[in-house]
Amino acid sequence: MGIFEKLLLKKPTKVEFAKHVLNALEKAGVVGSQYDVEKSSIRVESRNATFYLDNAFASYLAAEKAQRSGVIQRYVSAFLQTASIPKDFATARASLLPIVKDPAYFSLSLLMLKADGQDTSKLDNVTKRIAEGLVATIACDTEHTIMTVDRSTLEEWRVTLEEALEVATINLRDRSNPEGMKEIVPGLFVSQWGDSYDSARILIPDILHRLSLNGDPVIFVPNRDQLWVTGKYNNEGIRAMLTHGKQSHFEQGHTLSPNLYTHSSGRWEFYAPEEEELKKLGLSMKKQREGIDYAQQKGYLEKLYKREKNDVFVATCQVLKRQDEALFSRCVWTNGVDSLLPETDVIVFLPDPKEKVFITVSWNGATSIVGFLMEMEPELTPPRYRVRHFPDAEQLVRLRQVAME
Repeated sequence: MGIFEKLLLKKPTKVEFAKHVLNALEKAGVVGSQYDVEKSSIRVESRNATFYLDNAFASYLAAEKAQRSGVIQRYVSAFLQTASIPKDFATARASLLPIVKDPAYFSLSLLMLKADGQDTSKLDNVTKRIAEGLVATIACDTEHTIMTVDRSTLEEWRVTLEEALEVATINLRDRSNPEGMKEIVPGLFVSQWGDSYDSARILIPDILHRLSLNGDPVIFVPNRDQLWVTGKYNNEGIRAMLTHGKQSHFEQGHTLSPNLYTHSSGRWEFYAPEEEELKKLGLSMKKQREGIDYAQQKGYLEKLYKREKNDVFVATCQVLKRQDEALFSRCVWTNGVDSLLPETDVIVFLPDPKEKVFITVSWNGATSIVGFLMEMEPELTPPRYRVRHFPDAEQLVRLRQVAME
């Protein structure tokens, strides 16, 4: 089948997918399951459990048609398992593996549960920063489930995150075939392990340094199941990551990071390509990701505030195109409105909503003048800032002096 025939094929909808999952649950003996369109989830009251569909649906779409029933069966089997994390470290250590996440994942997951009215008091994820936008934590990997290890479990085991992460990384190294990276174009390699820990191999950087690269490794980890790597001086390899890898990030589930990173002097760092076109491609993907995360966060916050009868306006992160096609983000700060602002490239100040007269200022320019009015909201990633008061007349004069044309 050619590429155009594939494009013309009708993709299953999430509703159709949910029906397949409900049928699989029924065949497994589960009764009383209900699909919630708004939450994109299936609630199983008999087990007091909720099956969230987004990642499963993305995996379903990415699979070949003949393999899709297997995807459903794997997710349903994992959902129905009642495995528990071992009570002692000695028993658990052989099943420990590291996982890499975007910090926003944990914040958004916690916020989603709070918005649904669930008790989150016992949830306490613990992570180690790897680089801007990347953290590592521990998973206990059993035959059917991958369970994240939280702070209380580490305390029960009487080990630190660093100690557990060291054991988990050694385990991952032992199961990492040295031939796990495949060269798809000259100097550009993509992981082939396919065991849900491809992205975690960034914790074993010597595997990447052994590849034939032009310069220090530059990586792209679009999702849990993929690791792309090329050399710092291979512009064509970087271009391929930013163009062809984009679909992997936004459409294949288990989303990780839109950023590029380079490894030098023993640590990972955020990487912005020197070539202007490549820099623009990378920044646009980052802005698109931020827009999606902020929109998801806004939905959860509005639902939570409605539940709590909390009258706070959650401002939108607008992602727009400049004349040169580059993406940028903005939010609106309105006079008289108690708001939560996303961190954007520019802030549009609206002194009088009736007159629609705007003052557009860069984020850094605005915060240098009115940053003291902006209180960072704790536990939110991506970050938001509470603004209870609008700038006064003198501050508005200063903002107009630094306003963007």
